[in-house]
Amino acid sequence: MTSLLVAEWLRFRRRYDLWIVLGGVVLLTAFAYISSATSAAQPVVFAPIDPTAPPEIRAMIEAQNAQIALEMARLRDRYVFPLSIVTTLELGSWLFLATAFVAASWIATEFDWRTIRNVLLFEPNRDRVLAARLVALATVASGGIVVLLGLGALLPFAVPVTGSGEPLPVTAVGVAATAGVTWLWAVAFGALATVAALVTRSPLLAVVLSAGYTVLEQLVANLDVWKRLGLDLVPQFFLVSRLNALRVDVQQAFPLGQPYAPLTAEGPHLDPILGLGVLGLWIAGLVLLARTVFVRADIHE
Repeated sequence: MTSLLVAEWLRFRRRYDLWIVLGGVVLLTAFAYISSATSAAQPVVFAPIDPTAPPEIRAMIEAQNAQIALEMARLRDRYVFPLSIVTTLELGSWLFLATAFVAASWIATEFDWRTIRNVLLFEPNRDRVLAARLVALATVASGGIVVLLGLGALLPFAVPVTGSGEPLPVTAVGVAATAGVTWLWAVAFGALATVAALVTRSPLLAVVLSAGYTVLEQLVANLDVWKRLGLDLVPQFFLVSRLNALRVDVQQAFPLGQPYAPLTAEGPHLDPILGLGVLGLWIAGLVLLARTVFVRADIHE
């Protein structure tokens, strides 16, 4: 197994298109952070209060201005270390798109219809080959998380921002939970794209199918028929809906919020532990499906 993992690393190291995609995630996340932090740091300018206005009106306007200034200061807290780490993880949460692309490109270009590749000549046990590939994908997602954590720690010093002085409390557990959610998004979509790639043997079709499933699921999850039938909880068992709900669970468990406003859970909500178990079943099911397709696939001379 070790030799297979080394082979995966050597293969990945020479796939510059995949490095470009992952590097693009990092650069765009840094750009989003810098632009939003710079925008938040702009001073708030209030219109002068009419001195001829009644005292109660002036007092009301001053109170409103003070509240706006406080909210803007709290917004700037998002870009002050250590809360900046959480902000960077959330801004870079679409790491899952890059992982899906890596999975689709990595799988589909290695295994073609009625063709045996060097990797199967080297190790004919397909279970081991697929396991090494999945471990490599999970490692890629982990590497992306580590880079995002590093960005979150360094960017506040590159773009210094003055906050309210009373930022939200940040704990190592809260940061780890946020990073875990981002990693699970990447792993789940990596597994989904792996199944699509093994079925289609086309990177483009695999990405299209993964995106198509995401759109279709959201359309079905938002149908009013669930409420009419009293089955409001059913959409909570869908993959993308469950991933979104998991993010909400973490934001409610830890007062970390979003870069601009906290998410709130609407309607029926699964218990977080049960929801995590459902997500685990989804990922395990996708891996099992990928294994079934890969082991039985017609890949031979």
